Amino acid sequence: MRLGIRAKLVGTLLLAGLAPMCVTLGAALYGLARSRTALIGQSLAATAAQQAEHLSTAVAGQFDLINQVNHLPDAASVLEISNRRPPPSVEEWRALDRQWVLAGPGDALFDGVMNNALARRWQAVRDRQPRFAEVMITDAAGRLVAATNKTSDYWQADEDWWQRGWDNGRGRAIFEDISYDESAIAQQTGATTRPGALVASLVLPIYSTAPLHGVALAATLPTTDEAAGPELRLDDGSQRAIGIIKLSLDVRWLSGQVRASSYAGGGNEVEDQNDDMHDSVWLVREDGRQVTAVGRGASAGTLSKAAVEALGSARSGSMRDSGISGHEILGFAAVAIPYAPGSSQRWYVVASASREEALRPVRKMTWVFSALGAAFIGLSFLVGLYVARREILRPIMALGEGARAIEKGNLSHRLRDTLAEHGSGGRRAKVFRHDELGQLATDFDRMAEQLGRNVHELREADRVKNQFIDLASHELRTPVTYILGIAQLAAKKAEAVSPEVLAKISAKAQRLQHIVENMFKLAGGGGYENVLRPAPVDLDQLIGNLRNEFAPFVTARQQTLDVSLPPGPNVIVADPEKLDDILENLLANAIRFSPDGGKVGLEVRREDHIF
Repeated sequence: MRLGIRAKLVGTLLLAGLAPMCVTLGAALYGLARSRTALIGQSLAATAAQQAEHLSTAVAGQFDLINQVNHLPDAASVLEISNRRPPPSVEEWRALDRQWVLAGPGDALFDGVMNNALARRWQAVRDRQPRFAEVMITDAAGRLVAATNKTSDYWQADEDWWQRGWDNGRGRAIFEDISYDESAIAQQTGATTRPGALVASLVLPIYSTAPLHGVALAATLPTTDEAAGPELRLDDGSQRAIGIIKLSLDVRWLSGQVRASSYAGGGNEVEDQNDDMHDSVWLVREDGRQVTAVGRGASAGTLSKAAVEALGSARSGSMRDSGISGHEILGFAAVAIPYAPGSSQRWYVVASASREEALRPVRKMTWVFSALGAAFIGLSFLVGLYVARREILRPIMALGEGARAIEKGNLSHRLRDTLAEHGSGGRRAKVFRHDELGQLATDFDRMAEQLGRNVHELREADRVKNQFIDLASHELRTPVTYILGIAQLAAKKAEAVSPEVLAKISAKAQRLQHIVENMFKLAGGGGYENVLRPAPVDLDQLIGNLRNEFAPFVTARQQTLDVSLPPGPNVIVADPEKLDDILENLLANAIRFSPDGGKVGLEVRREDHIF
């Protein structure tokens, strides 16, 4: 399908407007989406760092509370009294564990642990602080000295947490990972108390600088062959551990320390612009498994492998793909556990947001920018179309009209003088300006002027030709008529004149008359037709006549004319008149341009293949 220049201009304008807009808008929106994703990731990382610091501060507060309670009167004295007792044998330990399982209120073993001054003090603290699911205190031998709840075992020295917290008598603060404790009691909302809860335990040594009457502290567990528990050894002058306290924090309290929040707190610019966006904040282990979650999306699953690798490579940062639907953008920060550098677990606070919600403002801006761009392009297109129609289409149409006018013979038509309506007031202005199209119109006008001059010259030449032909025709007709008449009259009355000569004069006069008639036809505009009239021609007779006709000229020049003909008859089909003219011209030229006394030859032979 052929497109006109108008359609091509429209297509060019649309392409020139839409293509840059689409490319620019796409690049801008892509950059905006990446920038917004990065900004949200940084905001989430800041939120995660804030909540991780808050959780660290809260856990540090629990360590401080334990130390404060442990430094109250009678705390160390209870342990020192217990440490003076000789450690039982392995059989005695097992017997005490069985007795403890069956013990209850009123039993000496039970009341000695649950109703002493240290136990009652911690029970009072637990009642005021429900986050404490369980508190237990052991002496240097691992015996249970005080507890808020009845634990499952009496002897704790065989537990891993006790061994790491005891650390060969040096003592070390430990923050245990979340686990299920059968004896712990979770925060209660009613009057019913049910043992068993998810807890995170704080393990601290209890120190004393008072002499222990020569008894040393030990950190090795007894074997089945040993009769006693850990041997007590003491390095004089050094701080020594006299017991271990384990405080179990309810996981739900930890959950409350990691609060759902907007990206960077109230008044944040990002939050103000995204009131409809919600994020989730939760705790995860270093393997990506969820510890606890708050806010919308609390049931989020395990993080992807790439996300776990990102957690392990930095203490804080952000990522764009968590592997969890609805939580694609993450900010994370490691939780620093104060006072417990020996803790093996690593927790991370993770703040997340949905990519769909994060990019919602970008999509809104996409529609706004697209609408504004389309409106701007539409306006630019109309203006461009108006300018193109006025400055390009109208001059091109004027060029076409000028070409058609020249075709019709109006050689006086000039493009530079072309006027067109301008505006709505009926004013008329020139179509062509001082630009490329204006230069083309100037060249067109020069061509028209030159064409006019050429046509005038051709007409003048035709007029002169007609005058010449008319004059020559009239001037030739009179003597031809006269010669022809004299020749005919001489043929009738003069016996002395040879009939052959008169016949030749008559033939040449008729031929001359035929030429004059053709000149009249050409002068009258009828044209000259060169038509062949083929007929049988006897070459022997034709050449013989020519030989006789040119004999006087040959004799006058003392030349010799040799004619060679093949054995006859020699008859061909040709136009007799034109063939005679050809041979006559050839012989006349040969005789004229040959020297006197020369030889002119005319040979006729047969050829099987002329071409």
